[in-house]
Amino acid sequence: MNDEACGVVRYRSQDDDASCSLVNGEKAMDVKALAVEGAPTMRTLLGVTATALLIGTSAHAQDFRDCTELYVYAVSARMAPTKPSGLAWDEGSSADPRLSARPSARTDLPWTVLGAKLQDAPPDVHWNPAQPSEAVGTWMPLRVGDELSVALEDVDLLASDMALGAKASIPKDLGREGAWFLKVDGDNSSVTVGVSAYDGTRMCKGVAGKPLWAKVPGGISAVIGIAQFNDLFAAMECAKAAGAPVCARTSHVVTHDDVNKDGFPDITSRSTAVHSTQDGNPRNMYGAWLGRPNGTTRLLFSGPCTSWEPAFNRDGDLCRTGDTSGTIVSLARGTTRAATAADFESAYQAVAAEMRALRGDEDLRGPPEPETLCRDDEVLETTCTIKGGKMASLCSKGDVLYYRFGTKAKVELEWPKAATPARLNFKWEDTDPESSSPGEVARTLSFQNGEFTYRLWEHQYRMHDDRTLSVSRKGKQVLEHACDSNMSLEGLGRLFR
Repeated sequence: MNDEACGVVRYRSQDDDASCSLVNGEKAMDVKALAVEGAPTMRTLLGVTATALLIGTSAHAQDFRDCTELYVYAVSARMAPTKPSGLAWDEGSSADPRLSARPSARTDLPWTVLGAKLQDAPPDVHWNPAQPSEAVGTWMPLRVGDELSVALEDVDLLASDMALGAKASIPKDLGREGAWFLKVDGDNSSVTVGVSAYDGTRMCKGVAGKPLWAKVPGGISAVIGIAQFNDLFAAMECAKAAGAPVCARTSHVVTHDDVNKDGFPDITSRSTAVHSTQDGNPRNMYGAWLGRPNGTTRLLFSGPCTSWEPAFNRDGDLCRTGDTSGTIVSLARGTTRAATAADFESAYQAVAAEMRALRGDEDLRGPPEPETLCRDDEVLETTCTIKGGKMASLCSKGDVLYYRFGTKAKVELEWPKAATPARLNFKWEDTDPESSSPGEVARTLSFQNGEFTYRLWEHQYRMHDDRTLSVSRKGKQVLEHACDSNMSLEGLGRLFR
């Protein structure tokens, strides 16, 4: 199969044929793009393998095959971190990308810069919104069926390095729909170009018709549109922070994708971290919009997030605003709701189960925090949990030690009533190293409350492990409960020195 059958041609023919496959109902092809003949001055012409995605737009009741010119604009690009050789684009700095285009057949015309050169740009570059009405581009003498050449370069003072180049035929789709997007993917580099019969002010020469809206295909990212930016303006508190980077439209990027599968691309936007004017803490501004058939969008959610967690649970993504607070946003369902404690726990359990499957039975959070009857300003020394849901907790505050027994709903006994040092209210006994066997541990904490003596006992020796809570009256034991293995009196000795 030759390249022309695919709608895309190579800059220089190769012995191997390009193969075609279907993508979104249109043709996609592998392109061997080598030297760009007649392209801007280039020091090194790099061979790349690219895939051009020919993607149609929404239907219009107009025929644009009579257009004698088409509006072409740069949407976005991604520069590979290095040249294919592994060398840096520029010594000591990142690439300076520039995107140019021209009709392939018009070698008499100079290359037109669509995306202006950006100095030391980040890998992902966005020049324009996806809609032609908001994009800065140029009219070119192109018609349906003509070829368009594009070249992505790293521009230097004397010469330039080629990052990506390709030629593609304007498909019949544009004749029916009025707009088309060319996306070319290469060796870690890519470029997206929009081609339209409308520039936001007028239609192409040869056609009289109404303004059109380009249905942006999924997976294309671009600068945020005016309508979407206005939706974010209030949430970003731009009136209070005029001039802040987050308030610049070019600092926001949107991604188009049909998340809810209704045939109309939805939009998401996430800014880089900025400082909130309220508390100075970093936030990420997020926005989500549902697409509509007439080209408008409905704002689903906007607001600052300390972090954004995609696919947080089956209900959607999470805009986190605290350890256990946030908003769950679902483009698929078109809903938002406040996240609950159960959401955070179930999300953790899902991650923990996955990690346990990879690592064994290790609990990522370690052993669970024991239940306690201690107050917020006290330190939990230990807890003896017994059957029936009751517990005995030892809680300290400075040199004061408290014993509490009961449940979190009702404390049945608290000792002592007054905040006095532990040594005045409790009796402490620890293992005597000289009289005990090697490896033996024996600790006892007890106190007298009227006729009753309360005793916590810990004894460990060889295979023996005894941890108990007992109550006696006038020397006669009336109750004894076994404590769980988490109960330990180790460390209490410091309160009795």
